[in-house]
Amino acid sequence: MKGYTFMKQILVSICLVLSFLGCASANKRAENTSESSKYQLAMEPNNLTQNKSFLEGYKGAKWGMSKQEVKECFPAETFHWRKDEDLLWFSNTIAGESADIIFVFTDDKLYQVLERIKVGEIGSQAYVFKFYKFEELLIKRYGDPSRRIRNGSLDPNVSDADAILMGRGIYSDVWHTSESRINLSLQGDNLELHLWVEYECIDLAEQKSNYSGSFTKIA
Repeated sequence: MKGYTFMKQILVSICLVLSFLGCASANKRAENTSESSKYQLAMEPNNLTQNKSFLEGYKGAKWGMSKQEVKECFPAETFHWRKDEDLLWFSNTIAGESADIIFVFTDDKLYQVLERIKVGEIGSQAYVFKFYKFEELLIKRYGDPSRRIRNGSLDPNVSDADAILMGRGIYSDVWHTSESRINLSLQGDNLELHLWVEYECIDLAEQKSNYSGSFTKIA
């Protein structure tokens, strides 16, 4: 009788151990499944990032718009198209100055707008005056720039404008907003001065290098 009771106790103990091991194994599988699910979710494409809608841009055109959408934002303008560089542009006046407004795309998404200011006055000093004119206008809108560069002439007999004209200097201001970078610059190339205002989407610009030097020959 004692032997039977002893064997019964052993069987009960074995059952309890097996039951415990089974529960532990099930819990482990559940944990592994949970961790696996978390990993799979983490590896899925982030649709919020891929389909991001930008609030900023240039006038009515928002960053990420297609060429057709940008055209529709300026129905009164006559657009020109340069296929080899994936851009559109039209001519107009900005703050009383003639300008080319150039829209640059990457994968048919607007990421950069350049205003090439055409200074009508003769003489390099006129470009410096216009630079400060546009600096004042941009400061009124965006506040003080986050960076200022004034690399001019080191020779007292040579003006800053002439030094920039010869490619030996540059004037530049930079502003930042939540989505955009704005750069006002006066620079020289082949004895020509170029005054630019550049608006650029920070996120999309990482996919492309700066194009501004490519547009000086647009008629």
